[in-house]
Amino acid sequence: MRHQIIMTVFAGAIMALAPGQPGEPAPIPSKPAEPAESVRSVSHLALRTNPFLSLHLLVRAAAAGNAEAPPIEGFDVAVATARKISENSGDRAWALIDGGLAGCTDVEQARAWAGAVRLAADRPNARQAEPTPGPKDLIEALAAVEPAFLEKVWPAHQQTLNAASAHLRTSLLAKEAECVADATSKLGITDPVIEIPVYLVVHAPPPGGITYRTRGGAVCIVDVSAHRGTALDEAVLHESLHAIDVASTEQPTVLNDLRARLRGDGLRPSPGWREVPHTVIFVQAAATIRRVIDPQHQDYGITGGYYDRVKPAAEAVRPVWAGYIAGTLTRDEAVSRMVDGYHPPAPPGE
Repeated sequence: MRHQIIMTVFAGAIMALAPGQPGEPAPIPSKPAEPAESVRSVSHLALRTNPFLSLHLLVRAAAAGNAEAPPIEGFDVAVATARKISENSGDRAWALIDGGLAGCTDVEQARAWAGAVRLAADRPNARQAEPTPGPKDLIEALAAVEPAFLEKVWPAHQQTLNAASAHLRTSLLAKEAECVADATSKLGITDPVIEIPVYLVVHAPPPGGITYRTRGGAVCIVDVSAHRGTALDEAVLHESLHAIDVASTEQPTVLNDLRARLRGDGLRPSPGWREVPHTVIFVQAAATIRRVIDPQHQDYGITGGYYDRVKPAAEAVRPVWAGYIAGTLTRDEAVSRMVDGYHPPAPPGE
């Protein structure tokens, strides 16, 4: 029986490891239970910051050409290590490493975590001229620059993250219950009422927002430099909807219905299997921000260019989902029209 691999992102797609596989991300540290009187009735978006994760993602962003490397001795070594991991192991490696390091607050925790995981590229390969770097190598490179990062870079990052958190607390989080209820009801999701860790960072590699599945559920990461104002509200809500989707895999939701109908023979699923449900999340997150927070909000799918990158899915989803939200289409009608209206591009050479 094959393990299911969860893919969730904001403005792109990246793989997270299936539960039970070697190299599974570390679970998010648990928090003390809240008093009974404060038990929530909707899922909660828990904003978090983590200096070590911020350092790691700054290195990743610099390796991807998405941020400037600070003038810190040894930073170039960390960037080169990250770039080598990308070249050798790709997105699967970062699903493991990013998700795992979100639960580590310092180098010692990261070292302990890295000692318990491995990448496929870590295994001996007689054809390799030299060893392939893995999580342990990256963490040692991060350890070498962490003191200078905390002294020279983190204070400014912390101010930026505090400002972003303040915005979110007076905007999205101030209407959290209404936003979550609006989006989940439209998506046909019975809210699983979970706490969703949302890590804010100043720099991250593209696409700037991502959600990874972990043993504890899911963890979200959002680059605040890539999203400002209500675009940040939409990004955080969008990633949180991915986490709620992960917790709703057994429910008959709109997203699961679309996946089932677009899966095809299961061997070579249509590109729409991923793109159509993901585009629905884009459209719904933006619509919820418009309805609850700011009627003038523009879809990040427009301003960030996502709809242009997935035109067949965007053309199948956007007008239909608008009709569903307006009440002119039933859920079943909307799902059928999106499935029938999706026409994937022809493979290269055809």
